Amino acid sequence: MIGARDLAELLVELEPIGLSGHGTSRLAWTPEHEASAEWFAKTAARFGLQPERDPAGNLWACPDAPAPWWAVGSHLDSVRDGGRLDGALGVAAGFAIAAASRVPLAVISSRTRRARATTRPPSEAGPLPPGSASMTSWTVWTRTACASATRCERSG
Repeated sequence: MIGARDLAELLVELEPIGLSGHGTSRLAWTPEHEASAEWFAKTAARFGLQPERDPAGNLWACPDAPAPWWAVGSHLDSVRDGGRLDGALGVAAGFAIAAASRVPLAVISSRTRRARATTRPPSEAGPLPPGSASMTSWTVWTRTACASATRCERSG
């Protein structure tokens, strides 16, 4: 079982990023947001996952396993002076779930709270395709492969 202590331990290095006396500010495209991406990559490596960034800027922590597999997570940016767990708790929970899972799972952090997801994997460079899916209220994503994926799909 994943407990609050497990999640708190995962968040200990992320929580100070953007923290002030008024709340947490990790606004998208700021140094604080980029520092949270560094935390993501470090945490991915800790759990044996390969960190990647797709063309839209979404972060993926990919398992070293044959596809298909599922992805879970949230976002690392916050509103100005927001709650310290805003989005971050979902990403930390994604890492905890992936670590406890008996099947390969990826962890994802969307670029922003209102990100648009690419339908192509991080390994494919170039402009985003039209009609990208909104990640505003996603729960779980599936991906057909890691470096050679052809698409990722919303599920649920």
